[in-house]
Amino acid sequence: MNESRHFETAEMQCHCGCGECDLDQRLLPALEKLRALAGDVPIFVDCAYRCAQHNAEARGVSKSAHLQGRAADIRIAGKSLDEMFDLAEQVEEFRDGGIGVYDTGFLHVDVRVFPARWARVEGRYVGLKGSGLLKRWSP
Repeated sequence: MNESRHFETAEMQCHCGCGECDLDQRLLPALEKLRALAGDVPIFVDCAYRCAQHNAEARGVSKSAHLQGRAADIRIAGKSLDEMFDLAEQVEEFRDGGIGVYDTGFLHVDVRVFPARWARVEGRYVGLKGSGLLKRWSP
């Protein structure tokens, strides 16, 4: 794992116990930028890298950015989902990548190579306006 001032290997590695932690080199710097924008308050990482087995157990999508070390599911201390989303939009790597809002109280951010925006509400996924996902999956 790359050096990071605020994020430790233990919170970024796969949570299944395998210890894998192959992160994209852009993820940690982007998370550090987000933390600075948030007023240097803690960012809690619920999930970052996932091995294939753990991704399947977590019911992650087959091409999840977590598998490539490009994603983190986070919560920012003292911030609402709206506030977290607005902050993530200000970080170039996330603005040009993926941001997903989950009604269970966390934000997914990733450094994919196209903009993707979605929300999961009551177990259903909805693409948000301006998302590359809508262009990719629309008829």
